[in-house]
Amino acid sequence: MQSSHFLKAILLLKVSFWLQTRPIKAFENNEDSPNRSVKSPTHEFDWKSMIDWSYSPERKTEEIISGHSSLGTSSPAGGRSPRVNMRLKEQETLSLHDVTKGSQPVQPEKESRSPITAISSIKMQSPVQRPKRKYKNLKERYSAEKVKQFSRNYYINYRKDPERVKRVQENNRKRYYKRKAEKEEMLTTLTEAEKEAEVAKRNEQLAKRRFRYRLKKDPNAVNEPRKYKLSEKERRLARERGAKHRLKRMLEAQNGNSQIQ
Repeated sequence: MQSSHFLKAILLLKVSFWLQTRPIKAFENNEDSPNRSVKSPTHEFDWKSMIDWSYSPERKTEEIISGHSSLGTSSPAGGRSPRVNMRLKEQETLSLHDVTKGSQPVQPEKESRSPITAISSIKMQSPVQRPKRKYKNLKERYSAEKVKQFSRNYYINYRKDPERVKRVQENNRKRYYKRKAEKEEMLTTLTEAEKEAEVAKRNEQLAKRRFRYRLKKDPNAVNEPRKYKLSEKERRLARERGAKHRLKRMLEAQNGNSQIQ
């Protein structure tokens, strides 16, 4: 009786030992296994390397290419692949071109890319075209009263700083002579007819500017330059500006400060 129990215990130990060493042998017999050279099943097995190898992206890529993935593969034509629900021997005999009719042959990937690089490559291929931002000036962002107040504050702060006034005047003088030299150099490259047309255009601009200044002093001025006729509305606005300017100057002379903006 005791001997039978002893034999059963020995048989149970053998079966349990065989079940424990079965996945180890299968792992060692695999050609991709890092422990392939180790033949003894009694050594201390490295489970971490086995888990890393089984979940590595290279192995997943091989499973997808060979058609042995546990999730199954779908054919490019839309239906399920004939590899699914097949025996292992039948799956091994199939080639990469043995797919459903009318579908393209499966091309194995040359290198496995991580999802992050795949997403970045998609973004680089099709960038999002965003409209350019339009920067608004003061007149578009604020009301006319607000813009006038900004201009007045800038004028007051500008006049309070003599160094700034001197620097701005010097920059304006340099800019004037630089533009004048550029225009003179441009005139030397023109022909006689082009030079006469450019001089006539410049004289016309100067005549308009002088007439505006003269109209500011005398709203009833009539000696307008040729091809430059003012409408009644423009004359009325010029008279209003001239009257406002004269009133402002008069108040500044009397009180030292003008209340008219």
